[in-house]
Amino acid sequence: MGTSADPSNKTSDNTCHLCGITFANKDEKEEHMKLEHSEHKQPSGVS
Repeated sequence: MGTSADPSNKTSDNTCHLCGITFANKDEKEEHMKLEHSEHKQPSGVS
């Protein structure tokens, strides 16, 4: 693929596509996705 140490190449890897925040690494982004956007469960109140 290339060097993963090149941020100008692939920022989307660590960037939340929903709010545009860029994280230090993929783990931090995924943790953010779980906490803030909960991709696996619907928000409460949604029928």
